[in-house]
Amino acid sequence: MRVYPVIMCGGIGTRLWPLSRKSRPKQFVNLVGDTSLFQETVARLIGLNRFERLVVITGQTMQTWVSRQLALNNASADILLEPAGRDSAAAVALAAIHIHTLDPYGVIVLVASDHFIPDAAHFRAEIDKAVAGAANGSIVTLGIKPTAASDAYGYIQPGETQAETPVRKAITFREKPDVETAARYISEGYLWNSGNFIARANALMDQLNIHAPDVIEPVQAGYDTRSNLGNGTLIGDAFLGAKKTPIDKAVMEKTQAKSVLPTDLDWSDLGAWDAVHAVNTKDNTGNSFQGRVILHEATNCAARGPDDKLIVLAGVDGLNVVADDDVILVTPLAQSNALKNVTDRLAQEKRGELDIPSASATVGERTQRLLEWWETAALPLWFSNGFDHTTGLWRESLHHTGHPTLKPVRGRVPGRQTYVFAQAGRDQWAGPWNTVLDRALTSMAEAARPYNGLIPPLLDARGEALQDSFNLYDQTFQLLALAHAPSSVKMAQPIPVQTARPLQLVAQTVAKPTFGGMEDAGAFAFTHDNATAYDRALGLLTTIEQRIFGKAANAAPRLSEMDETCPHRSNPVMHLFEAALAWIETSRQQGRDDRPWMALADEIATLCEDRLMNGPRGHISELYDADWNALPITDENRIETGHQFEWAWLLMKWQKLSTTNPAESSVQNGWHDHAKRLFAVGSCGTEPRALSMVNYLDGNYERCVDKGRFWCQLEWLKAALVLYEAADERERAFYLSHAELALDVTEAFLNTPVRGLWYDKRKPDGTFVDEDVPASTLYHITSALTQLRETTARHRDI
Repeated sequence: MRVYPVIMCGGIGTRLWPLSRKSRPKQFVNLVGDTSLFQETVARLIGLNRFERLVVITGQTMQTWVSRQLALNNASADILLEPAGRDSAAAVALAAIHIHTLDPYGVIVLVASDHFIPDAAHFRAEIDKAVAGAANGSIVTLGIKPTAASDAYGYIQPGETQAETPVRKAITFREKPDVETAARYISEGYLWNSGNFIARANALMDQLNIHAPDVIEPVQAGYDTRSNLGNGTLIGDAFLGAKKTPIDKAVMEKTQAKSVLPTDLDWSDLGAWDAVHAVNTKDNTGNSFQGRVILHEATNCAARGPDDKLIVLAGVDGLNVVADDDVILVTPLAQSNALKNVTDRLAQEKRGELDIPSASATVGERTQRLLEWWETAALPLWFSNGFDHTTGLWRESLHHTGHPTLKPVRGRVPGRQTYVFAQAGRDQWAGPWNTVLDRALTSMAEAARPYNGLIPPLLDARGEALQDSFNLYDQTFQLLALAHAPSSVKMAQPIPVQTARPLQLVAQTVAKPTFGGMEDAGAFAFTHDNATAYDRALGLLTTIEQRIFGKAANAAPRLSEMDETCPHRSNPVMHLFEAALAWIETSRQQGRDDRPWMALADEIATLCEDRLMNGPRGHISELYDADWNALPITDENRIETGHQFEWAWLLMKWQKLSTTNPAESSVQNGWHDHAKRLFAVGSCGTEPRALSMVNYLDGNYERCVDKGRFWCQLEWLKAALVLYEAADERERAFYLSHAELALDVTEAFLNTPVRGLWYDKRKPDGTFVDEDVPASTLYHITSALTQLRETTARHRDI
């Protein structure tokens, strides 16, 4: 019989707070020795006889922990991700279903991830006995011979011995009793319930179907709708319909197939601090300690803390002291189980101390944490579920459960998402970025083919236009994506065509050009011949110039030459500026001519300085008339804080790229002053409690009542970082404090039940709106992370 060990890795060990927290559960902490309980569990199981493959059942929030610690053991596993915890019965059902699909007669060895078993060889010998006992269809539990009456464990009453094995029938399972009842159980020969189960897959399936159909049927439905999520498998939402109950109640108390293997295995579930103290090495007065600890006339105490804190215990007995960055716990060891009441109270009060504090980490450390989230959660999720691998088209959004929605796709999304995975390739992401880029660039070209290379504002699931219109905003993200695409990715070749269908301009975006004669002027469409991204981008830029400005090919754009019948928007021009700056960098890296992009960027920067910045503090409005005079501020035309930050960030990039003398100080350039003024305007949107940056300001730069959008927080972070780098000593602390505040808010927006998603809107009371997650925000996240990476690499002291 082949053996399939399954690690059930859920829970956070609240009775081991504050060391065990939501983002750092106890199974991943070094409670005993130099390795975690999870690592010890993996090592024990891989050495089992007839070992076939390892399975880990966990939640999405723990996927990264599991992946990293498996790597530390040089081990691999099938990682099954529950959409939410439904107690142990659902986890056991999921294990049974998964292994039954692999090997119906395979023997499942179900163990917890956080148990302490110091003698691995003894454990494996006992599992061999249990596997033999499970051959007849029994569900075997390891029953630990008690060492003392304890109210921390469940109890099993053993019955008669089964033929030719030490496994015995189990008469009954008992819930955790009081200490007096526990003492009676022990006197009657009861065993501790270890929570380890051994059974054939088909036998376990049979018992679940008989006794717990309300568990196994929803779990089966969820398993049937599973999807890939990075290196794991995300179980479908039907799983959530499973009854929330432990396996003991669901099956073991009812089934006639229950058996128990009595064992004297040295075992502890380390459920509380007294249990941790019991298994750790002690001095000659009964004290255990870890970290910088001084004990003076102290006996039978436990103390642990970080290396930067000194803990002193003097003249005390039986105390437990645990120091963390933001919490100091002091409690009698004998009352360790009562800590659950404390953590319940913290949860009711919504105290942040239930999780690891961000304030204790440096900007550099927090950057690494965010990059790890991006690489191991966000990119895999959006690669798996945010991209249609059949059509090569991006999804508009994901449901808050992580599953795709079926909404039409806005024209900006293909370029933004393609930029994200191109940037992932540049950052050497280990995932299949090149595969998705090739498909995405091809599908984007196909969508633009009928329109001379211009992508429509709304696409259906087949990539066909749902609106016969044109928006400069969408085209800028095509240019941005191409600027970041690695040279190894094949491009479509732009060639002149005579039959392209013109798109009408979106009203109140840019001026309406004259389409007559456009085809003869050399407009472009795309075929699938090999070409460089540079060639394709120049073709697209030429088409944009002709469509928007009515110019001949290769002429430098003049943004003032627009029809006077329609007001201008600054936002599309801002993203055209961003694309131009990206192409200046890429052209220089590739040794190509950057003059077309320098000319474009120079004109936009000049327009910004001469016309766009207005008002007492120099803000940039959203709408302008035909002469680029700002239109009055109204409820429909408010000042957007996020755009002030984006312009500030772009002007600082432009200053760097346009400076001819690399040694020139940043403060000697006027763009720095403009960026500082724009940041000052945007900062007026800071919510007093720093819950978020609000989106809109009125004409007096007062906050408008509105929800804070996530993208706005990310642009706040980018601008603060780039201005921190350019600031003198007097101003650095100011911009760093803004960056740290923006990081706090960013981490709050990312704290979602499904790791790799985010909230889009935050209410004034600090709560979030539970709605679909827009794909387009990943562009802002990626850009902010790139800036964080660059800033912390240059300034390792933050």
